Amino acid sequence: MKRKADRAVESLGEIIDGLRDRGYRFVKVSRLLRDDERYSSAIKSITEAGRIAGLE
Repeated sequence: MKRKADRAVESLGEIIDGLRDRGYRFVKVSRLLRDDERYSSAIKSITEAGRIAGLE
């Protein structure tokens, strides 16, 4: 019997392809942390939301 995690890993390629088909892009976290304003403002927002939610 396969675990849910195993099925998720097996499906990952298909999931990623589907997201790319919809226009999503995947980038490394290091890319997000560069001083590119498009990404740095998103990281700041996510970090602030996590702080507010007590996820630090």
